[in-house]
Amino acid sequence: MVNSFGYTCADKQKFWLYGVSLPVEIKYCDLDGRKYKSKQTIRIKDSEGFAGGIWQSSAN
Repeated sequence: MVNSFGYTCADKQKFWLYGVSLPVEIKYCDLDGRKYKSKQTIRIKDSEGFAGGIWQSSAN
């Protein structure tokens, strides 16, 4: 499956592994020196409208 960011596939030889969960921790501080931390899990999935790209047959 190809989208605006590249491709995902169930084939383990491809770049993204469909269905994989990736734990992500984001740390940053603002201009006043306050510190922030956020933890999230990102899951690799496909959808028709992902990243603003939509797949459809050409009318031509």
